[in-house]
Amino acid sequence: MRTSVSRRHRGVVAVALGLSALTAAQAAPLATAYAQPGRGPAPWERYNFSPSSRTLHPVSVFKSSGAVADPGAVLKGGTTSLSGAGSSVTLDFGKEVSGLTTLHFAGSDGPQKVGVAFSESSTYVDTTSDASTGGPRSRDGALSVDVDGATSYTTPAELLRGGFRYLTIFLSSGGRVDLDKVSLYYTPAPTMKDPSKYANYFYSSDDLLNRVWYAGAYTVQLNTISPKTGRVWEPPAALWNSTGDIGVGDTILVDGAKRDRTVWPGDLGIEIPSAYAAFNDTESARNALTTVYQHQRDTGELPYAGPELNKYGSDTYHLWTLAASWDYYRYTGDARWLSGVWDRYRKGVDFITQKMDDKGLVSITGTSDSVRILAKGENLIANVLMWRVLDTGSRLAKAQGDDALAASYAERAAALRTAINTNFWDEAAARTSSTRTRRSTRRRTTPWPSGTASPTRGRRAASARPSRATGTRSPRPRPRTRATRESSPDRSR
Repeated sequence: MRTSVSRRHRGVVAVALGLSALTAAQAAPLATAYAQPGRGPAPWERYNFSPSSRTLHPVSVFKSSGAVADPGAVLKGGTTSLSGAGSSVTLDFGKEVSGLTTLHFAGSDGPQKVGVAFSESSTYVDTTSDASTGGPRSRDGALSVDVDGATSYTTPAELLRGGFRYLTIFLSSGGRVDLDKVSLYYTPAPTMKDPSKYANYFYSSDDLLNRVWYAGAYTVQLNTISPKTGRVWEPPAALWNSTGDIGVGDTILVDGAKRDRTVWPGDLGIEIPSAYAAFNDTESARNALTTVYQHQRDTGELPYAGPELNKYGSDTYHLWTLAASWDYYRYTGDARWLSGVWDRYRKGVDFITQKMDDKGLVSITGTSDSVRILAKGENLIANVLMWRVLDTGSRLAKAQGDDALAASYAERAAALRTAINTNFWDEAAARTSSTRTRRSTRRRTTPWPSGTASPTRGRRAASARPSRATGTRSPRPRPRTRATRESSPDRSR
């Protein structure tokens, strides 16, 4: 394995390997030949999805229907003509893209109406866009473009499409239009001059592993946006609106490129290390965390989701903000930022500490989480997060010069570690039980969380871990990605 990432970065790189919103099968075909050392581009560059130019073009025709003359001509600087209502051509950008679309028509036979629809998945290619706004609506509709002779159209800022691969252009009226240019202005990673120039690289002898790493990096890049291009909430009655003011600064990490285009703290636990490993980008993380802290309630509770959603009621996402604060400080040593949020950080720790019960465990009451509602009570995930917050919080307190608080956090972390081992360990299964309630212990078991187990239990848990694919024992589970399908599903919040 070759990597430019320093020893300090290696643990971060491992986190990035589990991220991907694009499977290898979705990607545009990659070159088959490796570059020789010292000759031509570095071999890992063939896995890099990020564009070197912010102006992108479709790479192929996915399909056409009705009276369409020379569908592929528009890809080569020629003219593709659509005649008659309902005629359409669907262009494929070869991968997930994001930004503002421009169409140019060489001419038409009088005033015509053209529709434009977007889709992440080939399954949802249609004359209406797939869903990005949430709520009861299953489709976003189509843009309408007036064409009268030579016409150029660029989607306005509010209609920036956060994530799509397929672009369907169709004639709504009954005449003819001549389409000769289609392009996209790529808007993610707004502070990067060249989105393809990563600060670090990953390269191994395993082709799939290389694909996963670079798909993960590209996913995080797509999720790095201008804070002035978030999702407006509530959504408009028709179409969508991407001019939401969702945070501070010039660049920010959000949960997803298409939706929600909003800071969700639970995503920061993976995105912050990944953005650092691939791009050396910590500015986007700082802005996301600062935004969340700015919306802390007087009780100390931190948001479940930032503006414009402004949701509360998640103890786990509250803890993710506190845990991610350590990640940012660890990578930057930004003492000024830490001092600026320190009172809010301490207030956040105090808020969740009040939910610890007589067993010394966090008993959650704010049950919202990612795509599910957790049961109230003693939840393993929340307790492991709490342990991490106290463990890393002791180091933050020391950095702030508060040795007494550092010692207190460290003592409480040790006590919680003991409580987790005592109450969640399933001796028979050599695993942990995920949830305990007053009435019963949920018997669904969970792999032992890193950092809380003794070496002996850690080895037993690893050897007892079943493989999902075969039912046999395996020392490591399959990587779990953010979304491994072509279409990102609606998140049930």
